[in-house]
Amino acid sequence: DRSTHLGRLANFYSKCQTCPHHNDTGTLSKKVVHRLGQLQRRTPSATARTGEILQGEVGLSLTVDLARSIARQFGVWLQKQNKADAAPRVLLAGDGRSLTAPLVAAIGEGLTWAGCQVIDIGRVMAPAAVDAQAELVAMGTITVGNSPGQPQTAGIRLSGPLGRPLSIDEVSLDGMAAISKLARPARHAPPALRASVERAYVDRLRQYFHGLRPLR
Repeated sequence: DRSTHLGRLANFYSKCQTCPHHNDTGTLSKKVVHRLGQLQRRTPSATARTGEILQGEVGLSLTVDLARSIARQFGVWLQKQNKADAAPRVLLAGDGRSLTAPLVAAIGEGLTWAGCQVIDIGRVMAPAAVDAQAELVAMGTITVGNSPGQPQTAGIRLSGPLGRPLSIDEVSLDGMAAISKLARPARHAPPALRASVERAYVDRLRQYFHGLRPLR
């Protein structure tokens, strides 16, 4: 109904920016209408791929559903590469922003759906996450960061066996359409785990640097 529509517009609900009725601002104040116009002008049309990174604006081109789909496809791909009896382990790292927390949670759900064991290593940079693969005997890594460097953007980076960077195309990802085509693996996912890897990574670097401080 129209009251719900105007209420969501006034609260800058992200999905309103791609709704065909977003121009119907009704009785909203000029200040709110101006802000809505600014948001609309910076709405990207699609996600962008930079090397092995899929990046976009969170909630618009890079959505929770897309992140879950990527994780499902990646998990199924790892199952096909897996020659062991145990479920493949996948490290999951985020950048600690509240903006990307829903993406990290959706990726964990997608990996679990695919029968992978998720190891949450918390707020860790991509090099430290990949470095931890061998130590934690993991087949892959998914890192959610902010490679574009803009306030509302994020990027998803995949690494396969031995820490090799993977492009989105390598694991045959095709976005939202992939969800309906995938058959859920028969293997049930083991319980998720948590691990801390940053200290070990920094300690190995410490001998090469004097006065090494945590990166912020």
